[in-house]
Amino acid sequence: MKRIVFLVIIAFFTAGAVFGQNYTVRSITGQVQRESGSRRVNIRSGETLSANTVIHTALGASIVLRHGDIEAAIPAVRSGRVADLFAQVVQDSEAAPGAVNRVTAAPAASPAGQVSTASARARVGIAEDDAEEEEEEIE
Repeated sequence: MKRIVFLVIIAFFTAGAVFGQNYTVRSITGQVQRESGSRRVNIRSGETLSANTVIHTALGASIVLRHGDIEAAIPAVRSGRVADLFAQVVQDSEAAPGAVNRVTAAPAASPAGQVSTASARARVGIAEDDAEEEEEEIE
């Protein structure tokens, strides 16, 4: 019985921590909207959003959100839950936890930036071949 009560108390506090997360809108550039029922409503600076609020940033738009002592800029052409988008921006910044005051995200990478070149692939292949040759020489 004590275990059940203990688990209920832990579940209560965990749910409060997850659902009690609020994000404050620090600034907006362009058109940023949140879902409200079956329609979209423009977000205003100073507004407070819950972690589960679904937002949409238009082309050329961005929104800076503050959660605790961390600020993150959600870039243009993004849609999703506030908590997910915020976490993604913070993760992409590769910043140390607790040491971040302001985190900003770069615009979405272009497909051209993700294409590897033949020379890059060749260098990897050469490095692997050199390692194999050194192993053969040692034996």
